[in-house]
Amino acid sequence: MQFRTKIKYSKFNKLDKADIFNVIERYLNEERFNYSVRKKNKIIFHKSDGWTSFNAKSFLVSGIVKVTEKDDGFEIINGNWMVFLIAIPFLLIIFLADSDFSTIDENDIRIIKYFFTVIFGGNLIIRFFAHLTFKTKIKELIKTMHNTV
Repeated sequence: MQFRTKIKYSKFNKLDKADIFNVIERYLNEERFNYSVRKKNKIIFHKSDGWTSFNAKSFLVSGIVKVTEKDDGFEIINGNWMVFLIAIPFLLIIFLADSDFSTIDENDIRIIKYFFTVIFGGNLIIRFFAHLTFKTKIKELIKTMHNTV
């Protein structure tokens, strides 16, 4: 799941890739993301504490922010693929349950599929809105940074 934000040079003169990374990294530190690694063209972040899942105000848990320079400006991509890791154990159980050697009852498989739908689907929807909100926040941070320069 990825969201793209295009920042045009015409709207933000004197904008630098390092400035974009600095403002995003500062925001992540203010929001108490425990793990934040800055590489050449991306920032990898994760809240990495056990209580984030129980905090209803903080749906953004982890992700990657990439910044690429284009001819007319910058393209900022934020997203996350880790939500799909939740599917692996459920899919393994469902596939193994269909084998000839399985002793799992048909009703158990229905229950597993229901929990998979609720947990994976709910998590996917929450992460979608979290990264969509983060995309908007990145735009706001860049506008605020540009207005103060």
